[in-house]
Amino acid sequence: ARGKKKKKSTNGDELIVISSDSETADDETTNHATEQQLSGREREIQLIKARNLTRDGNVLNNQRKYAKALNLFHEALQIRLKILGDRHEDVAVSYHCIAYALKNQGKHGSAVRSQGKYEKAMKLHEKGLEIRLEKRDYHVISSYTGIACVLELQGKYEEAMEMH
Repeated sequence: ARGKKKKKSTNGDELIVISSDSETADDETTNHATEQQLSGREREIQLIKARNLTRDGNVLNNQRKYAKALNLFHEALQIRLKILGDRHEDVAVSYHCIAYALKNQGKHGSAVRSQGKYEKAMKLHEKGLEIRLEKRDYHVISSYTGIACVLELQGKYEEAMEMH
């Protein structure tokens, strides 16, 4: 099992070190370390990583490599959730990207498999919309457009028109 150890950096910031399978944490309390204990620099590095994963996922999504894109989007989402919490605008971006990849995957998949993808995509777009409305994020229109696209693909044209 992997463990976490607290360690002081040279500038005095507390860091979290994730040990490999062979290295276990000395103390049980270190297993419950939180994202607040990451140094500011480490947090920024992780957020840059999430941004890069999202960018690369978008490239793969455009190349119709949906499974690979989804893996990157999910990894970016996990980083953002850990560092930013579940009510941040960047988390809404991750939900939005996952929803679009699922929608595209369904669009190019069989009709039976597609319905499940559309339902998941719709839920993710709605979650992103909820966060964006709460934060008064100017990207709220992207969430409405995403929901409209999913409705349109499901043949729910009147509902889709209401979202545009």
